[in-house]
Amino acid sequence: MTLLLTLLTLGCAHTTKVPTFVGPAGTLDGGPTPPTAEPPPFSPPQAQRLDLPGGGQVWLIERPGLPLVSLRVIVPGGRAADPAASPGLVSMADEMLTHGAGERDAQAFAQAMDALALDLSASTDDTATVISLDTHAERLEPALDLLADALLRPIFAADELDRLRDQRKGELTVDQDDPRTVAGWVMDRVYYGEGHPLAHPAEGTLESIASLQADQLRASWEARRGATAPVFVVVGDVTADTITAELEARFSGWETAGSPAAVPPAPQPITQGPRLVLVDNPGATQTRLSVRMPAPAAADAQVEGARLGAIVLGGTFTSRLNRLLREEKGYTYGAFAGLQTARQDGVVVVGTSVQRDVTAPALQDLLGELRRIHEGLTAEELTKARGSRRTDLVEASASRSSLADLQVDLVLQGLAPDAYARQASEEATVDPAAALAAMSGSTLDHASVVVVGDLSVITGPVQAAVPGAWVVTDRLGRPLPAATK
Repeated sequence: MTLLLTLLTLGCAHTTKVPTFVGPAGTLDGGPTPPTAEPPPFSPPQAQRLDLPGGGQVWLIERPGLPLVSLRVIVPGGRAADPAASPGLVSMADEMLTHGAGERDAQAFAQAMDALALDLSASTDDTATVISLDTHAERLEPALDLLADALLRPIFAADELDRLRDQRKGELTVDQDDPRTVAGWVMDRVYYGEGHPLAHPAEGTLESIASLQADQLRASWEARRGATAPVFVVVGDVTADTITAELEARFSGWETAGSPAAVPPAPQPITQGPRLVLVDNPGATQTRLSVRMPAPAAADAQVEGARLGAIVLGGTFTSRLNRLLREEKGYTYGAFAGLQTARQDGVVVVGTSVQRDVTAPALQDLLGELRRIHEGLTAEELTKARGSRRTDLVEASASRSSLADLQVDLVLQGLAPDAYARQASEEATVDPAAALAAMSGSTLDHASVVVVGDLSVITGPVQAAVPGAWVVTDRLGRPLPAATK
């Protein structure tokens, strides 16, 4: 899934209390709050959608001036296409695309990229592979030659796979000691449920990547690439006629057969939640607290209300969570909440890191704030949230690369090129009652809660502060036998 989350960094936060509520019935409790000016309207530039003669689409935003071009290629599949027995296969295959292709082995391919001073890489999303190319406009043609080799003629050399496998093993070993990463792994498994296509790390595990073979990677890539025509997102100093001709010259041989990978299903709803999970991180001086709750999908009519509500909850330094957990209680340097949307579903994600000794009261207060959001929001809070959302879009539109990534988000979510303009219009009409209704499904009754910390210290206080059926899992979210808890 993807979204524009406000990234919280160290700094001063506002210390005022939560403003007057507008409750579910729309009544004021305690009188009106001071008016806050609405932010001026803004939406990122809209892409024109072009069809390639040989199949495929181009989403183009012409941006003359600086001679730079950012290009993205979207191939459906992503980690959801991993075989159940081989998590990490798709992302390893994707990584191999730029490590030897055409007539160049891995070293020669890297040297060619360096000589052209371009950035070329592949990333694995939940439901797609996104290949990113950023280059100087004057070097676009040789850059596209390298891109075509990577996509159509990757080598998948066994010795390069061995090198990348060793590198990934090192990365996974480090990640196992990162509480934020571990919380994400565990949350995916707990929230989506065992066997769901998104219930595993995109990077795989130490065990799963150890047995991957080059022919498996090749078969995975060819099946995904051959299932559908490509979508190219292009932003920069290039015209429609030029880019379509250049892409057609190199990718007209992109053969398709079969059907693209199915969109993964929404998770089975949690009806008697929250699901409560503890993960041991022995000796850790901090504890990671994470919560995930269901929310509207990307195309849902209520998604803009849910987005603004999530920003009110934890999208800025003056959000409710930060005022309580950071400013009033001093538990953390920062907490966040934000909406992530996909075609099939959406989620509100919440997270913070706190000192080990205050884990229990911090968790209790965090969950209490998640309950209080359903008591009501104010017009002032929504105005501030709209301003934050506008700032995010302005900043993301400032560079060609980030603007290209915005368009990728629209493609992945099945939205039209005018979606940002439509969202801005819809956000302007969201009132407190509508935002409250949009967040009605984002409750702890349907949530998963993951706590990663030193269980020898925090287990007793946490279970006393938040009673419930706590389960202890390993760092991949697998329940541990009672004797090892």
